[in-house]
Amino acid sequence: MDLPPSPEKVCVVCGTDCSSIPRFKDPEDHYLCQDCYEVTLTDSSANSPASEATIPVDTEVGSDEWEDPCCQNHPGVPATRQCQACRGNYCADCMKVRTLGQNKIEFCPHCGGRCRPIGSRPFPSPDQPQPAQVSFVSAFAYPFKESGWAILAGGSLFFGLIDLAIIFAGSIGAGVLGLALVLVVTFGILAYLAAFSFEIIRSSAQGEGHLPGWPDLSDTWQDLGVPLFHFLGTLILSFGPFLVYYKFFQESTSLNPTAFSLLGAGIAYFPMATLAVAMSQSIAGANPIFVILSILKIPGSYLVACILLGLTMTALGAAMLFPEILPIPIVGIFLSYFALLYFTAVLMRILGLTYYLNRRRLGWFSRI
Repeated sequence: MDLPPSPEKVCVVCGTDCSSIPRFKDPEDHYLCQDCYEVTLTDSSANSPASEATIPVDTEVGSDEWEDPCCQNHPGVPATRQCQACRGNYCADCMKVRTLGQNKIEFCPHCGGRCRPIGSRPFPSPDQPQPAQVSFVSAFAYPFKESGWAILAGGSLFFGLIDLAIIFAGSIGAGVLGLALVLVVTFGILAYLAAFSFEIIRSSAQGEGHLPGWPDLSDTWQDLGVPLFHFLGTLILSFGPFLVYYKFFQESTSLNPTAFSLLGAGIAYFPMATLAVAMSQSIAGANPIFVILSILKIPGSYLVACILLGLTMTALGAAMLFPEILPIPIVGIFLSYFALLYFTAVLMRILGLTYYLNRRRLGWFSRI
């Protein structure tokens, strides 16, 4: 009796014959069965030859044709999208889709980065040299690139009209209803600015050179509530220790060395924590250990960024005085909102560039 032919497609990990079952193959022609392949997605320490490369999928049993890389969430399903930030490969079902104007933009389910179809254009390698024109100083011209000036003008007009409406409601004595309206509108503006700020950070961190569009409002909680929660949570984590100490343990109105230390720590902590929360789209990104270790990885670059952030905040504070110093207060209101949006864009651009220029050293989204 003839012996059965030895299988040509054997899992390099467990030795299973893969010739008649779904299988995966790496660029070195090693095969993995589906069970062993799923393990490689979660076990970054696996030392098999196939774990050291991106593994394309053999979707059709018995076919030797290489297809696109497989989806990281759905083994066996070809990936059709790649994240520009973490370089993850995903299928269309994994995408988080948001509508910006007339366009539907796809975002990464893992890090929130912008995704593009695989093969649409080459992605910049983390190892490639940075373009000479990308620097922290370029952040001050960033808000005016392409249609940025129109976004700033439209936003300042919109927020200015809302502010004038609130002033008018107060002047006619709207009472409790008016106060409630003021609070709702104030938190709404703050939430919208938080969402817009995080969008700027993420687009800048991915190498985009112009302002993103205004945030989508198809889901009020996800599009406004979550960014506001992330911003306020980061603010509390950064300055909460100082406020608690000052309120309950400070014996005089002047700051003692402990209070100064807590305030300084909060100021140093807040920018990196904001960047981490924006990139991870989770308040867990503000984990003190993670934030401190990230700062220690790029101390020089982070110091420069913090200095520029401080100067920008000083300029923003001065611009907020426009309604008081200009002879026509209404003009001052619109100018102050224009300055608020401009300097907010600059601040968030600096944070986004902090990641973009140091993404290799930070290594936040290193792939398996």
